[in-house]
Amino acid sequence: MPTRKDPTSHRVLLWYPTIPTCPVMAQFDADVIWVDWEHSTMNSEIMTTIVQENQTISEGQTMAFVRVPDHMHTSIMRAMDAGASIIAPVSTQSPKPGP
Repeated sequence: MPTRKDPTSHRVLLWYPTIPTCPVMAQFDADVIWVDWEHSTMNSEIMTTIVQENQTISEGQTMAFVRVPDHMHTSIMRAMDAGASIIAPVSTQSPKPGP
């Protein structure tokens, strides 16, 4: 079985985490976790806790991707400030025509 030190070893885990499952899931040695903030009831504090606990327990080896709930600057910055990479939802609104 390949180990993390093996450069050809990749373990991708898509997971919808909660605070109680962070210590368990971070030990699976995954490359990535997915935090779906857009389709959940978590607030920014819970999202931040999940991202930071994952990074602490995995010793920085597992990257967190957060799907932000909207295109608002505050949501994007909260996810990035927590230490996550972001996935932004697709906008279905047409831009307003210029004057």
